[in-house]
Amino acid sequence: MAAAVSPRVLIIENDFLIGEMIHDMVRGLGYTVTRTVHRVPSALREIGKENFDAALVNIGIDEQNHGEDIADILMEMGVSFWFRYWIQSCIQRTPCTRAAPAKTVQ
Repeated sequence: MAAAVSPRVLIIENDFLIGEMIHDMVRGLGYTVTRTVHRVPSALREIGKENFDAALVNIGIDEQNHGEDIADILMEMGVSFWFRYWIQSCIQRTPCTRAAPAKTVQ
């Protein structure tokens, strides 16, 4: 009987401490973390390896919200993903010029 293989998760999170916390939580749930990346270029390199089954993405990974672009790439690949979004950037601006993104998640 073959041992069950746990799903592999790529974590894309710009905040190092939050990334480590998410990493520990995901592993605690029984998943394998392929890598935790903190910047868009490293995220794109990891996505290119296609060595993961799902991804957790910080939609606000940078000021330009390239997390949306990453989500588009993952959708094109047919990879399941979840967003992490922190609204603080809107709280600090008056008025908020960017609403929380609405993306279809597979």
